[in-house]
Amino acid sequence: MRPSLCAAAPFVLATMLTMSGAALAADVVDSASAPATAASSASARPVGPATAVAEPAAIAAVASRPKDLALPALEIVGFDVILNRFNRAFGSGRDDYAVSLGSIRRNLKSGWGTDRDPFSINQFAHPYQGSMYHGFARSAG
Repeated sequence: MRPSLCAAAPFVLATMLTMSGAALAADVVDSASAPATAASSASARPVGPATAVAEPAAIAAVASRPKDLALPALEIVGFDVILNRFNRAFGSGRDDYAVSLGSIRRNLKSGWGTDRDPFSINQFAHPYQGSMYHGFARSAG
């Protein structure tokens, strides 16, 4: 497998794993606006993301749930660890992914640097990774 494809594989896996959590949150709002019976759904206008209007009670129920901020934090750290280990095992073979406490300490004390990532990583994989972080946070409300 080419390195650029190897870098994208964890993103695809993480997307599939996290879609169920985001879908569950969306189903709570969408189910409040869905028709109650099959007969009424046949005569009613189709309900979808563009046409669904949630009841205020359903919105209030979702909004009043306690927000668990630890879960997205753990998901983000776990995602980064899995991504790092995957790239270390199957990536380009460079020592970029050889992370230790010493390398973390050195990076926190040193100045900013630039990477030599190819176009495909900088234009597609990095934005996709950022959207994963956004999705983890949204799943917690």
